[in-house]
Amino acid sequence: MSNRNMIFPIKISIEEKLPYYLTGVGANYEQEDVIRPNGFPKYQWIQCREGNGWLYMQDRRCEMGAGQGLLLFPGEPHSYHAVGGAWRTDWIMFDGDGVDSFFRETMGAEGSQLYYVSDPVRLSEKIGKIYEASAERPVSAPRCSALIYETLLDIMTLTSTTARASIDEKFKKLGPVMTYINENFSHPVQLEELAKLAGVTPQYLCVIFKKFTSRTVFEYINLVRVRRSKELFMENPGLTVRDAAYMAGFADVSYFCSIFKRFEGMSPSKFREKM
Repeated sequence: MSNRNMIFPIKISIEEKLPYYLTGVGANYEQEDVIRPNGFPKYQWIQCREGNGWLYMQDRRCEMGAGQGLLLFPGEPHSYHAVGGAWRTDWIMFDGDGVDSFFRETMGAEGSQLYYVSDPVRLSEKIGKIYEASAERPVSAPRCSALIYETLLDIMTLTSTTARASIDEKFKKLGPVMTYINENFSHPVQLEELAKLAGVTPQYLCVIFKKFTSRTVFEYINLVRVRRSKELFMENPGLTVRDAAYMAGFADVSYFCSIFKRFEGMSPSKFREKM
């Protein structure tokens, strides 16, 4: 197969206004040896399709094979080469005002890193779509930007720095928990019961719940109850605060008012008045 499965699009003015834009893409690419003592000026994601390669980053050396991907930050020295036979990859090079904050603040990445990918086919297909869209430029520049953002979300949710479950796989454990809360919020909800649904210990459930929702389990339960109380006020403007609290699952009216004001910035009665 030809090694010319790559495109380096010409940058157009509209891309300077986009938070993410494409600078290069390769699909099912036969990877050559790369040595970059001064790093690369753009961000790059390289994902192994088949074969193996050695990576060198700072004082680290690691092997990259199928089901793994490499995220490269600009300006960080690195090199890589195939380990016997063809090493085929899918890759994208990209930049934009939104990229650094996405990786550092949203994803929590601190620099170049090798990742395990839980669904490499999904990411390869996304890169393939970017490759196809880039061939239609310049009219496809916004489309490429949207696809890059989708790819970044996939990188965040489908990867892990260890062989353990990715965010996507861990989050699936929370699906039954959230469904149960949404269906049973009006009754007392026990942490132990939720942990059984997720198939983990109560302590571990608290850890992953906080990590992926930025809320504790019981903060989330209260959010669901407050949401229901707002719906009740909208459905029945004459409903008393006490009745709304009990119907939404709060056993104490004062606690309901305190939680409601914390989340909504106003009291339940003020919300009812405004609505």
